[in-house]
Amino acid sequence: MGQPERPAVPCFPLLGAIAAVTERIAIGPLVARVGINPNAVIVTMFDTLERIAPGRVIAAIGLGDNKSQKEDELFGLPFGTLDQRVAAATDLCRRVRDLGLPVWIGGQSPRVRRLAAEEADAINLWALAPEQVASVDEVRVTWAGPAPEGDLSHHVAALAEAGATWCIYGPPPSTDWPAFVERLAAITPVMVPWPDGVVR
Repeated sequence: MGQPERPAVPCFPLLGAIAAVTERIAIGPLVARVGINPNAVIVTMFDTLERIAPGRVIAAIGLGDNKSQKEDELFGLPFGTLDQRVAAATDLCRRVRDLGLPVWIGGQSPRVRRLAAEEADAINLWALAPEQVASVDEVRVTWAGPAPEGDLSHHVAALAEAGATWCIYGPPPSTDWPAFVERLAAITPVMVPWPDGVVR
């Protein structure tokens, strides 16, 4: 993904370990990418994680893009055409939703937006500005990306105003974690209504 210094660590064993020692936080990959494992294996991993952390699992699914193609090739995995990856993601969304899990689709192309609107509970947009988030109105939006400089409360409020229902920060490996946790702790909570009208 353009960061060769970062190890490619399988996320599900780590998520299981986190699930086993926590009780309240939501848990899930961002994202489980189609083609890395067969869909049946990914579904089983989500099902197992849900058994460890019932009601806390979010199944975020990705299709891969030009940044992830090289990673697939380095592991000897076929990247597949866009049509093949959309078909695989559609199948995976349906199978995971059959488990009763909420599904997010990661991406921002029109094709991914359409897939999210038809088969998922939300789309996860990576590092888009609040005004770009506001332009997505066909599906519920979640946001993820690196934390900007400055007061994170303003950033979270701007994303909420733009329609994002979640904000997930993915800091780089060089992050000063104690300082970053302090920044997170200083965020003023924002409550937003979901499409069902319930404020969460």
